[in-house]
Amino acid sequence: METVKLEELCSDIVDCPHSTPNWLDSGIPVIRNYNIVNGILSSEELSYVDEETYLERTRRAVPQHGDLIISREAPMGAICIVPKNYKCCLGQRLVLLRPDEKLCNPYYLLYAIQSEFVQKQINAIDATGSIVSNLNISDLKKLNIPICDRIRQDKIAEIIKKYDYSIELIDNEIKLVNEFSKKLYSYWFHQFNFPNECNRPYKIYGGQFENGIPYKWKKKNILDEIIWSGGAQPPKSTFINEMKDGYVRFIQNRDYTNENYLTYIPIAKNNKICDEYDIMMDKYGDAGKIRFGIAGAYNVALSKIEVKRKEIQEYIRSYLNDDNIYSYLHNASMASTRASLSEENLSFLNLIIPTDEVLKKYNLIQKRYINKIMELRKNKKSILGLKNTILPMLINGQIKIEE
Repeated sequence: METVKLEELCSDIVDCPHSTPNWLDSGIPVIRNYNIVNGILSSEELSYVDEETYLERTRRAVPQHGDLIISREAPMGAICIVPKNYKCCLGQRLVLLRPDEKLCNPYYLLYAIQSEFVQKQINAIDATGSIVSNLNISDLKKLNIPICDRIRQDKIAEIIKKYDYSIELIDNEIKLVNEFSKKLYSYWFHQFNFPNECNRPYKIYGGQFENGIPYKWKKKNILDEIIWSGGAQPPKSTFINEMKDGYVRFIQNRDYTNENYLTYIPIAKNNKICDEYDIMMDKYGDAGKIRFGIAGAYNVALSKIEVKRKEIQEYIRSYLNDDNIYSYLHNASMASTRASLSEENLSFLNLIIPTDEVLKKYNLIQKRYINKIMELRKNKKSILGLKNTILPMLINGQIKIEE
């Protein structure tokens, strides 16, 4: 397979400003590392700045359609393309790549960098580094990119785009299921219209209240119902990238949005283990973000929220996934000197605890949503697997492309 250095394929490689802007609730979008999901720029949970800040942050280069944005850390190597007619600037830990379109189709370069061939190079850069991996600009420029002639690049890009379209459809369905889940939580526990004994909305049909909450409900601190269990970080020298006997899947924050590059570690008593239904929370990066769906040993940038009572599991998951709670926890991490979450941050959260009957009904419905999301993710993983298998075969000519 013929390769060239990344810097040879780009007319410009621009590092982001190394400063934290004054965030606004609306304005011009700032792309941050967690807005890059499986090669796509996600418009969820965007941060914003004013025009003056935008001009300052784009002084070296104004992002335009065809530019690529790659993350230098958390998750390292995540990449997306700037959409058409999309005005934005870059947050910290991101780099703008401007492909030389005479040499390289921007979409082809996007797919090539997502390939296992390039992602392995990226992950090898910090094999023995610190907890938070970091991709330096000098290392980024020297990445070996698989290459073919410009005409073939265009054809490969069109083929792989079809896989991305299928993935986008699945992502939209996952988003829809998540919206249904959040609306159900709001309807039951913000508006108090959970089903009463006659299966009718409680508040609408004259439900009783005491001290501002439904009758027989209680108020508790969240730490009365959960155990915060932080992750562990084995030496990077023990990491391998193929599963074998005596090893277990090692879960890092990036794995929930990018499964192109899996890591495994030796089975050990110090490992912290979770299953696919456990409630996981980011401590660093997108701090406060709720995760689930992967079983294995989780790293120090994640914590498991162990629920003491099985029947309250999905209620706790929904509570922590609520936009207001996420915002509080995320901002709390930013205020920390270590820019991370701890059990102390959760100690300020107070719950209203429904009756067991309401909890059981809610748990049952939300479990169906969780199962549906995991099913969709498996379908998506299958398509991603096909995409990652076919891409190198297209590049090196093993698969013939019809004229």
